[in-house]
This record gives sequence, C-alpha cells and structure tokens, in this order.
Amino acid sequence: MELDDAINARRSIRKFKKGATIPKEDYLAMIEAGMYAPSARNGRPWRFAVIESRKLMDEIKKRHPYAKMLESASGLIVVLASPGGDESSSFFQQDAAACTENILLKATDLGYGTVWCGLYPIKERASILSDILGMPEIPVTMIAIGIPDENPLRRGVFEPERITFL
Repeated sequence: MELDDAINARRSIRKFKKGATIPKEDYLAMIEAGMYAPSARNGRPWRFAVIESRKLMDEIKKRHPYAKMLESASGLIVVLASPGGDESSSFFQQDAAACTENILLKATDLGYGTVWCGLYPIKERASILSDILGMPEIPVTMIAIGIPDENPLRRGVFEPERITFL
C-alpha cells in the first residue's frame, strides 16, 4: 500500500471480527514501524506491551472507561515511555505519539483496523494500565487491533484556511 493510501484508509475502528488472531510477525512489523518514528534527540523512550490475553483485555475493559472496543479486538499494543534525566526526555509524550501513528499506519497497510486510545497525561487512565502491566514505564497510548467489522466514513478533512504561509 502506498503511504497516501494508508493515510486515507486509516480509520478509528471500534468493532472487530471476533476470534481473529494476529500473527507475531505482524505485531513485530507494526512495532518496528513505530520504532522508526522520530524522537527528540533520538532518545527513543518507548517500550511496548503486546496483549493477546483475553483475560487481560477483559480486565482493562472492565476498569478503563473508554476501552469497550476490547470486547472484540484481537490484541492490544500499549506504547509506554520512560522520561529520562535530560531535556529531551520531556518530549516523551510526543515521541510516543509519533511512534503510535507509525504503528497505526503500518497496521492499516497490513489490513488491520485500529483505534488509538490515549492514556497519559490523564493519570487515572495511565495508572489502570500501570497496575495491570506492572511495568515501570508510563503507559502513554494503547492501540486496539483486529480485523475491522465496520467501515466508518472518514472524519478528517483538508482545511487550507487553517494554513498560514509567512
């Protein structure tokens, strides 16, 4: 798939075909794309948790107010980040966001549907994943993944009036 095609095809999918599985190599391809994202001073603060366990996804769905899509998702990638000790570490949220977008586009390229669910900086949401995962890094985003069982219309629109050339 060409980049423009992936950008135009990407949608937030909240309904997935139940029972589908995602091969490990597809998870690895998505995360590899995420790791190619730019990061401040090449700090690469990210770490990833791939959740395929129905039990864990049900626990997250039960505790997180905006995780209903996990009912039918095949899996979940949680993008975590560690703010380090230098100035570039204050950009960990932006680094994780760029990484997340690359994962979304690669998933689209592979034929999967995704939905990005923000966690940090809303500490109550991030702490739910921290408690469940028991990992020291901060959960910044989570991405539900599966075979789409819906085809929503594109919501984005190009608005040239928002552009100022100086």
